[in-house]
Order: sequence, then C-alpha cells, then structure tokens
Amino acid sequence: MLPIGQIQYFKVEKNGELVGLFQSNSPDIIEAQKKLLFDLTVTEVQESEYKGLQMVASWNQGEA
Repeated sequence: MLPIGQIQYFKVEKNGELVGLFQSNSPDIIEAQKKLLFDLTVTEVQESEYKGLQMVASWNQGEA
C-alpha cells in the first residue's frame, strides 16, 4: 500500500462509459471506494488524464 500523502487518481466506467472520477491519498479509502463500486470498472489513471477527464466532464455537465 502507498503511504498517506501520495494521491492516486481513478476513473470509474460502466460499459465503457465514464460515470465518475475520484482521488484519494488514503489506501483504506481507496479500497473502500472500490468495494462500493464493485459492479463498475475502476481504473487508476495519471494525474494529467484525471484532470483532462475532469475538464471534459465539467464541459459536458454545462451542456446538459
């Protein structure tokens, strides 16, 4: 497990479609989140990809 303080970034997908993003610096929180999202695909991503997805998601939200 990673020490507290190192942030990890994740995207959450269902059937190949982005449905969420989360980040955490706590290994316990990350594992708990993955257990809650057991029926979805959770993939660790680099910070740059996370921020790009976050930007696109906020644009899409503005169009809805």
